[in-house]
Amino acid sequence: MEALLATILFILLSPGLIVTMPPLTGGGFFQGETTNNLAVLVHAVLFFVINKLAIKGTFPFNYLNDLIKEISTKHHSIAPLTATILFVLLSPGFILTLPPNGKEGMLFSQETNTLAVVFHAVLYFILIKLYTDNLDNDVVKWIDDQLNSI
Repeated sequence: MEALLATILFILLSPGLIVTMPPLTGGGFFQGETTNNLAVLVHAVLFFVINKLAIKGTFPFNYLNDLIKEISTKHHSIAPLTATILFVLLSPGFILTLPPNGKEGMLFSQETNTLAVVFHAVLYFILIKLYTDNLDNDVVKWIDDQLNSI
């Protein structure tokens, strides 16, 4: 999947921004600015599945498949597992929240906010872009081949 499309998915599926699945204890489905480790993992699975469907072009709606093909190119495809691992590691509140929200601090806060999602999405885009631009590197190529085979 192309870096921009992966970044858009990162933003839309960041737990706590639009929805949090599963809902937090005492909170609702649309509870914002909080997350937990289980929510990050559930959202990561959704991210992986959507990413995999996008690469294979097997969305149930043809216009989505055509849109993905126009945006993505085979040369710049990212292994779904690579993109998902970065999704988990960079989800605001899971390990790091920049800028921090509230009194919980930056590390393992399980809090998020819109600005943090945008900041983490920019960082996500930069890392994915660096990864795809270095696919000719032997080490990156080997990692990509291993992850694409899964």
